[in-house]
Amino acid sequence: EEARRLLGEGAAAEALERALDAMGDLAFLAAPPPEEPLARENLAQVVQEAVREYTIETRIPVRVHSPPQALHVTIRREALKDAVFMILANAGRFSEGRPVDVYLEKVEPGGFRIRVADEGPGFSDEALARALEPFWTTDPLGVGMGLPQARARVATMKGRLSLRNRTSGGGEVVMEFPEAYQTQVGEGGGKLSTGEKQLISFARAIISDPRIFVLDEATSSIDTQTERMI
Repeated sequence: EEARRLLGEGAAAEALERALDAMGDLAFLAAPPPEEPLARENLAQVVQEAVREYTIETRIPVRVHSPPQALHVTIRREALKDAVFMILANAGRFSEGRPVDVYLEKVEPGGFRIRVADEGPGFSDEALARALEPFWTTDPLGVGMGLPQARARVATMKGRLSLRNRTSGGGEVVMEFPEAYQTQVGEGGGKLSTGEKQLISFARAIISDPRIFVLDEATSSIDTQTERMI
């Protein structure tokens, strides 16, 4: 505040404001992801919370496209909100005020995907190769930590973050999450194939560390490569 008072207005004051903003961003982005347990959540509700915070701060419109049926997924709520917010900040920077679209999609078997698409110029070849590197940025006012930190938060949920350009124009950041051990298999494993049931039976048998295995056509519905591994 004392520096602001001494500088008053002008180019020096504007440079100070930019530097202070960058330091604030860096302090937030450099902080490690908060520790929190995995929990079952309504995906659309969590994403809408992040979108609401972003639009209040930036006034850039965001359209959320959800599937007809609610997606209940196992996530770290605050980590996902942070990731969505940081990706929106990156998309909004290049959309030049145009709406940003967020797509929530179910991916079989048992996973889900979030796509954040902007209507900007898209990613250059260098950006596609380097945008996930810490401190790399094409924005003179950016610190280059938003997408790397978003990826770090996605990784805490065993997810993957990637970048691509859309054929219709603009860039897209994709977060893909497997449900892994939290996959809903249905009553009696009704959503699993016969081969998947056989693999789970093997895993259950091995974890009990038995002295003897008795197998009767135990790999009849498993593909040849997996059968060789077994």
